This record gives sequence, structure tokens and C-alpha cells, in this order.
Amino acid sequence: VSDGRAYIGTRNGLEIFDVSDPAAARSLGRLSLEGSASSGLEVVGTLAYVARNNAGVQVVDVSDPAAPQRVSSLGRGNDVAAKGGAVYVGALSWYDASDPKAPRRIKEVTLPAWRSPLYYLKPSTPEEEAAFMAHLAALSNDATSGQPIALTTVVAGDLLMVTEYRFGRVY
Repeated sequence: VSDGRAYIGTRNGLEIFDVSDPAAARSLGRLSLEGSASSGLEVVGTLAYVARNNAGVQVVDVSDPAAPQRVSSLGRGNDVAAKGGAVYVGALSWYDASDPKAPRRIKEVTLPAWRSPLYYLKPSTPEEEAAFMAHLAALSNDATSGQPIALTTVVAGDLLMVTEYRFGRVY
């Protein structure tokens, strides 16, 4: 919600509502967008950044809420955060979006792979090793190692925080 307007990422795209009087909320406009359901949305000024999973983050001019217009798109990601002219997408692609019609990727960062702390334990007897190996075998590979998947991206002050889908970590 920004300036009495609610911006909602939907299955089909973006919807904008006037919520200045919550008891009489009304639709102002909508825009159909390519891709699967919206998974993240950030509004900065007159721009909405709508994460559309497989279709990437769509940059939408919402200066006229009755007729929002798609102006460009950024890389794929599950979520989006923005501050000033910087936009952070999912797996941490950073964009300079000071020109919304021609955003420019300035950096890509990968989250570090992670392994369960159990992976690093060293059993000292054959019995401990057998029990340890059985325990490791029982754990899913997805839960013990691999490349993290960014889920939620938030800018707070000078910090960029990312929650991670597979392992439940915060970076």
C-alpha cells in the first residue's frame, strides 16, 4: 500500500485499488502480464516491480493507475526489492533502474552453498561411522547440500536481506 493505493500482484498480472477509504475500496486499474502468478511486488514512486517467476520482474509505470503500462523487464526471480534506483532480484541480480526503460544489470551474486552441520562431524569409531552414514543417507540431498534459492528479498536501511527457500537460511 502506497499513498492510499494497494498494488496487488495476481495470477494474471497487477491490480491497483484505491484504499484511501478502506470501507469503500475500489478498483482503479489492472494490467495483464506474461508469466506465472506474481510472487513479489515492490512499488517505488510511479514504478511497480512485479516478480513474475518465469517471465522475470516486470517494470510497470503506475503513474496513471487507470492505465498502468509495462515499460521493461529484469531477470528472473521469486522476489524483488528496490531502493532508489537500485533493484534487487531474487537470486541477487542487482540492477540500475534509474532509466526504467533500459535497466542495466550491475552485479550478480550467488548465495553460498550450504551443508548440514552433520556433514562436518567426524565419527571416531566404526560403529559411530556406520550410524553417522545411515543418518546422512536418510537426509534428503535437497536438505543437506546444494545451491540455495532466494525466496524473499528485503532492503532495510543499508542492509539487503534474503531468505532462502531450500534450507531456511537468512543471508
